[in-house]
Amino acid sequence: MGGRQRLTRRERSESARPAVPWDVGPAGPGARSGAAGVALPNRFRRRLTWVFVGVVGVSSGLLAGGTYLAGRHYRTRSFTDRAVYQTRIDLALTADARFPAGFDHLSDIYRQLGGVESLAIGPGGAHEASLPGLGPEDVPAALRRTINDRDIVMATTNVDGTPYLVTAGRPAGTGVELYFFYSRRGLIDSLNTVRDWLLIGWLALMGLAALVARRMARATLRPVRATAGAARSLAEGLLSTRLRAETDDEFGALASYFNDMAEALEQKINDLSEARDREKRFTMFAAHELRTPLAGMSTAASLLEEDVGELPERARRPAELLVADVTRLRGLVLNLLELGRLDAGLDDVAWEPVPLDDLADTIARRGHWPIDVAVESEPVVVLSERWGLERIIVNLVANAVHHGGRGVCVRVRRTGDLGVVEVCDAGPGIPEDVIPHLFERFYTTGRGSGGSGLGLAIVRQHVDRLGAALEVRTALGEGTCMVLTLPSAAAEATPPESVESPEPAEADGPEALRSCDRNSGELPLPGGNVLDRQRLSESTRGQS
Repeated sequence: MGGRQRLTRRERSESARPAVPWDVGPAGPGARSGAAGVALPNRFRRRLTWVFVGVVGVSSGLLAGGTYLAGRHYRTRSFTDRAVYQTRIDLALTADARFPAGFDHLSDIYRQLGGVESLAIGPGGAHEASLPGLGPEDVPAALRRTINDRDIVMATTNVDGTPYLVTAGRPAGTGVELYFFYSRRGLIDSLNTVRDWLLIGWLALMGLAALVARRMARATLRPVRATAGAARSLAEGLLSTRLRAETDDEFGALASYFNDMAEALEQKINDLSEARDREKRFTMFAAHELRTPLAGMSTAASLLEEDVGELPERARRPAELLVADVTRLRGLVLNLLELGRLDAGLDDVAWEPVPLDDLADTIARRGHWPIDVAVESEPVVVLSERWGLERIIVNLVANAVHHGGRGVCVRVRRTGDLGVVEVCDAGPGIPEDVIPHLFERFYTTGRGSGGSGLGLAIVRQHVDRLGAALEVRTALGEGTCMVLTLPSAAAEATPPESVESPEPAEADGPEALRSCDRNSGELPLPGGNVLDRQRLSESTRGQS
């Protein structure tokens, strides 16, 4: 089990952007127009467009195909009926005619009456044709087998590339087979023209449907995009964002509900902000009011501590408890005062080159820690504030000593242009459920933790203030390691904005450790920490 949490400097608040950059815009005092919109994916709009185009294409295609098939059936049926009717007339004119003498002039009559070519085949196989080159071989074999004296039979064929409808019958009293060839070229050409125009019309309709679908999808999804933009603006802190409810349909109801939600959210956040401000003011006021009597109590406790050995046995234990409680109360008040000043931003950062290795060695040697604190360092100079760095490292070491209990080590190294300070211990590690509460004020692991829950909260404030990065790693049963990363003075000539923690280097002890905090920070000893106490005294004098 384990976890990781990375803490970097808080980003500076950006200038307000338009709440909704689309046509359905924000309606509120914080809304401004003319800024760039929020890029959103268009996949659903494309799907909606394709669905509309597909529906139009399929329905219009079915309609066009049905129209073409119905027209072709009607034209073919009409052409066939006209051919059969004309064939009956021609057969009636040929009744009792002699072959071949009586058929010489009939082919011209057939052509004049119906624009049809004819072929007459006598009983002996001789034939007469109105078109040169037209012979018995051009008649479909199936048609010759089915010809009779009672019915008119028909079939289709091609003669020299020209499609024909062939009708056949035997004139009464002649014994002659008479075949009539009706050209289908005009019928086929007209059907092809209708088909081409239907196809062109379908393609044009598809293009028009695509344009209409795109505009319709854009107009339909505009309220959705506006809602997404408004939600993005709310997430960025523009709480005055509102939607215009311009319609009384579902989107109008959506805008109304969104505005109700935004108003409730804004009111809730304002209430929380006011409560936080009241809490800060109360903390500052209480700390300031306690500082004067606390100074007297600290002086008395200091004098009592010097003479505690001369007190009677019955009074010695209560005196020791009193001195310890006064010392702890003093540390709590000073921590509250420091947090108040950090929250208010009253102290500017005094940038200066700070040798991290010397600072870590001084804290480890002069800290009066109850256990040994090892230091592994190399020369590293960073551009930062000595007091802020001292507060960070002291509180991290105190946290490791108090909660780790063993194997506490401070490592100082350089990684590229970054200075890195690692404060590690070989303690029990941090449970998973504690990780989300890292750096929260007044958070402790229990009554027996001995801390006030302010030490790592102060660390967080200083990390943000100095533009540093703090990565905390822990693993149950292996220990905890906090990695502080700062820009080095050689790489930065001006105060840095912020840095990101580098990848952890391989080292002895707990590796790949994740999140830390048992949130105490100050060392809970009667005498306190020498560096901590000295610096806090200077801070107290500066606040008076």
